[in-house]
Formats: sequence, structure tokens, C-alpha cells
Amino acid sequence: MYASINAVYREIRDVTIILGKKRRGISLLSEIRGEVEDIRKKAKMLPVKPRVFFIMWDNPLETVGNESVVTDLITMAGGICVTKGLSEHFPLYSRAKVVVDNPDIILFAGGKGGMGLSKERIKSLFKDMKINAVRDNAIYEMDADILFRTGPRTVIALRQMYTIFKKWANSRTKR
Repeated sequence: MYASINAVYREIRDVTIILGKKRRGISLLSEIRGEVEDIRKKAKMLPVKPRVFFIMWDNPLETVGNESVVTDLITMAGGICVTKGLSEHFPLYSRAKVVVDNPDIILFAGGKGGMGLSKERIKSLFKDMKINAVRDNAIYEMDADILFRTGPRTVIALRQMYTIFKKWANSRTKR
């Protein structure tokens, strides 16, 4: 698991060199870097930054720490990852701590690469707890296959996060 977008860039470069496709790799990296920078610039303009909690698994509750590319993507997309200070890749976390963190948005690993989590399951996990994301139904599935099999598709996850965060931020400024 890579800890940053820069590690993903290195991975893409190395693979294209190994495959003898260095020119295509340079072109691809230029495309990806351009899109990432475009999203970063837009994310900096968000009027409000959401506090985001990411769920890998719910029993026991597992999240992402500072050593995960997911944390880097959340930050680049304009969010504040509430678990950024944790040093592990995938630390265990308590439901009580989530209440204290009170995220505005909850993202979870789903899709083909997920482990059976669903929006309903996440809502059930935190029912009767005062968490902004649950109250506002701001719980979103991210395709784990795209998130954790890093490479050129990583920018898809970044774009999806930015779209979610932008929608959330715009809804807050219209209140």
C-alpha cells in the first residue's frame, strides 16, 4: 500500500520502464499529474472543507492512517482526514472516537474490491450516535478496487472524492 500520490507516480514510472514503454509512461504521468493538479487547485477553492472519516471494515472498526494513499487523496480532494495523525496503514478505531471526531462525511471501502460494507450497514453501526455524516446521510461508497490497486485509476478515486466534497461544501454555503 502506498502512502502518497508521489509513490503512485513512481510505481507507474517503474512499470512503464520495465515494460519498455518509457515514452508512453512519461505521457501518461504528465496526463495524470495535470489532472491531479487541476483537482488540487479546485479543492483549495472549496468554501468549506469537510471532516472525513474512512472505513475499511466495520468489525472491528478499521480506518486509514497517515501511511495510506487514501489519506493523501482525501487531503488533495479538499477534505480533512480525521485519522491523518495515526501512523499505521490501517489502524483499528473506536466508535466512540468517531463520535468525538464527528465527521461531516463518511467514506467506506465498497465495490468489487470491498468487503461487503454498505451504506445501510454503516448507518446501523452508528445509529443513535450524534455524528454529522450519519444525520445528514453523507455516507459514500468508494470502490476499493480503484483505491487500493493504485496506478493510473487512482485519479478516478481523487475525482470522485472531490465531487463529493464539493457537493457537501456547496450545500453548506447555501444554508
